[in-house]
Amino acid sequence: MQARGESGPRPFPALQVIFNLSVKALLFALPLFLFKGTARWAAGWLYWGMYAAWSFLNARALYLRNPGLLLKRLMFAPDVKEPADKVFSLTSPVLFVITAAVCARYGNWPAGPAALLARGAAFAGLGFAYWLSSRALASNSFALKSVLLQPGQTAVSEGPYAVVRHPLYSAFVLFYVCTPAALGSAEGYIPAVAAALAIIARAVFEDRFLARGLAGYAQYARKVKFLLVPGLW
Repeated sequence: MQARGESGPRPFPALQVIFNLSVKALLFALPLFLFKGTARWAAGWLYWGMYAAWSFLNARALYLRNPGLLLKRLMFAPDVKEPADKVFSLTSPVLFVITAAVCARYGNWPAGPAALLARGAAFAGLGFAYWLSSRALASNSFALKSVLLQPGQTAVSEGPYAVVRHPLYSAFVLFYVCTPAALGSAEGYIPAVAAALAIIARAVFEDRFLARGLAGYAQYARKVKFLLVPGLW
């Protein structure tokens, strides 16, 4: 099995990819169970398990469809050049750790059927966010983790990009909106809202960046009017 890189065909680094995914899954779990102080936490295991399962399944799907994009997103990401994007890249993992830590430490979620239903709906929302992320990545071969213009880049209007201009960010915002409820922490909404606002700010920044520098993006923006939320914004 081979993937084409900038220097030509080379063996696909399957073991490195698996190791990288495994490390990321462990790091995802670390703030959850470290601040919870116990492994006896069903919601935490379900929350982590959904991420771990999505991570490997999405990597498999990307490998079959676009192995080059998988490697660029996972291991060989280009350097972040835009100053504002550097800020976003640094704050994003910090805000996740804070959100996970607060949700684990302060689990003061109301009791009762309605509260339980809200938690179930939150887990369903997380599932939809993961599905939307995979659909966006499958549709956009230019979906890197940094904001930059790539050789041959065009405005993508397929899949979820036909509905909103930044479906990956829509998925990330939904992820943070659902996380505190899924983990049963009302206090978790304080850092989660901050994280969601940071993602919205990055979406606005990237949208303006592409409008200035990517040929055809202005026409695409006129066609697809909504940035993140269909019918609203």
